[in-house]
Amino acid sequence: MGQGLEIVYSAIDEVNEHLGGDEKITKAPETLIFGSEGGVDSLTIVNLVVAVEEEIQVRLGKSVTLVDEEVLAKDVGPFHSIETLASHIESLMG
Repeated sequence: MGQGLEIVYSAIDEVNEHLGGDEKITKAPETLIFGSEGGVDSLTIVNLVVAVEEEIQVRLGKSVTLVDEEVLAKDVGPFHSIETLASHIESLMG
C-alpha cells in the first residue's frame, strides 16, 4: 500500500468514527467517493477532505490544499474514488 492510500485510510478511520453503520466509508481503492454512480454525502466528503489534509500535516509536516479550481475543473477529479484520491495525494507529495 502506498503512502497516499495509507493517508486516505487513516482519514477514513477518523471520519467513520462519527458515522452510523450504513454510512461508513468502505476502505477499498474502488470505493466511490463522488460521482453519478454513487458515493458519499457532501458533508462526509468535506469531513474526509479536512481529515486527509490534517493527516498529511501530521505525517509529513506539509500543508496542502486538496481542492482548488484546477481540481474542480477535471472531468474525473481526484474525489471519484479512494484510488484517485490516493493518487492525487501522491502527486502532491512529489
